[in-house]
Amino acid sequence: MGETVASSRWISPNVLVLTVTLYALFLFAPRVLADGDTYWHVAAGDWMLAHGYVPRTDPFAFTTQGMIWVAHEWLAEILFAAAYRAGGWVSVVMLTAAAAGVAMFLLARALERLVAPMLAYAMLMLALLTIMPTMLARPHILALPVMVAWIAGLVRARTEKRVPSLWLAPLMLAWTNLHGGYMIGLAITGALAVEAIFTDRAVWRGWGIFLMAAAIAACATPLGLDGILFPFQMLRLGATRNIDEWQPPNFHRLEPVELVLMATLALGLCGGVRLPWFRVAVFLGLLHSALQVSRFQLQLSFIGFLLLAPSLGSRFPPRLANAWRGGGLMLAVLLLSFSVSRAVLPIVRGDEPGSPMSALASVPAEIRARPVLNAYRFGGFLIFNGVRVFVDSRADLYGDAFLNDYLAVQEPRPERANATFAKYDIAWTMLEPGSALVAWLDAQPGWKRQYADAFAVVHIRH
Repeated sequence: MGETVASSRWISPNVLVLTVTLYALFLFAPRVLADGDTYWHVAAGDWMLAHGYVPRTDPFAFTTQGMIWVAHEWLAEILFAAAYRAGGWVSVVMLTAAAAGVAMFLLARALERLVAPMLAYAMLMLALLTIMPTMLARPHILALPVMVAWIAGLVRARTEKRVPSLWLAPLMLAWTNLHGGYMIGLAITGALAVEAIFTDRAVWRGWGIFLMAAAIAACATPLGLDGILFPFQMLRLGATRNIDEWQPPNFHRLEPVELVLMATLALGLCGGVRLPWFRVAVFLGLLHSALQVSRFQLQLSFIGFLLLAPSLGSRFPPRLANAWRGGGLMLAVLLLSFSVSRAVLPIVRGDEPGSPMSALASVPAEIRARPVLNAYRFGGFLIFNGVRVFVDSRADLYGDAFLNDYLAVQEPRPERANATFAKYDIAWTMLEPGSALVAWLDAQPGWKRQYADAFAVVHIRH
């Protein structure tokens, strides 16, 4: 195998370009704040900072009073809230950009140690494409550098035929409290442990101890058994089929998973690359997940490439050809320049999809305090603004039965809509203009259209 990167003082063009590119994209892309979930993540973190503990029941929806809420992303939400308190939305964006940049830096450094520079660059470009659809200020981005560092540590240990350092265990502790994707990390740890035991019986004890340490770290959450079981409960939730990010990729357009699959097939068919059976099984599992659910495309590239890299390196060995001393200084200067530019440019949020500010401003304070039937995508925005909501994007909290009833009201089915209005004493609604329920409410004698624009329509009950 060719020469690997010898010192952290050396920064290759791959690392420099991709890290700066991703950091800058997250800093200045309007899409980063385009998801309504960001609102309620900040609000949840702010609630925890104010009360000093992680809630076990939901404090935000009037329809779920007393119900258990598994705030499994509590650490990410506290980080978002702390950033918002420190500098508003600019700080939230900078925190998200920093996490994305660190993740790309770690991925680039890991890949360039394992494969030839051009192949590493191609893999990094594909990884960059897969992160674009999920370029949002949400917990999965804050967990991304932890995920990369964890998988890279495991792969490096396997490449060097040794047991992973127990110093990796704190990463699992952070991961399990940042995002539910930690279960993927545990599963891959188990698969690599089995691979190590089958290929080198001498390391079975060390890998067993490491796997146990990882499992213990994953259980260290203030949510107890609910936090551990949450990822499995989420996978069984039928309502996710109505959520865009939980649907399969749309192959009527070019999707990142298609590019990753084509590149992998090309390397296998033309490059003569052979993988251990356990790596093949894990990669196929990641591919299956990405084909079933769009949001898993990110894991396919960031984790999949790290798993494939050692085998690819035997065919396309790494070398230090284009790395230069002092690249770290250039990286720091570029990141600082972009950060200062972002800090001096304020983010002023106006009306946009998922953020109907003018519509909410039209609702009198005494009406705003009463029960509302809101559009699913407006839930986070309303929570952030102190309105107790009917529903929001925490599908796991509401469950299949409630969400199916909610969809029936949206159609609308008159008997279901009237029963829901009566059951919850709904005083006003905030819905999207294209909703069938909006046209139905316009025709109802007991309701008055209070406000309408391109983003939201408000009705108030007489």
